[in-house]
Amino acid sequence: KNLQMKIALCYSGQPRNIRDTLENHRKYLLPSTEYEIDKFAHFWFDESQAGENFNSEEASRGKWDAGIREWVLANGDFKKIKFEKYVY
Repeated sequence: KNLQMKIALCYSGQPRNIRDTLENHRKYLLPSTEYEIDKFAHFWFDESQAGENFNSEEASRGKWDAGIREWVLANGDFKKIKFEKYVY
């Protein structure tokens, strides 16, 4: 009997670089035939903050992307995902 190892990838926090992260994982990790990989996510996201800095004290960390929630839902292929407003 051929048992395939299972792996859970868990993404969390602010979805600052999720597009690049998922592309990297698709290229180098997810084409695996050795493992069964499920992806889960919990992101802090508040549509009312679109265009604002992730962190008011560190502008270099980037801005909230208004379309990121829809992009993640359409392209992320997550087994389960949750978005919540950022808690300061």
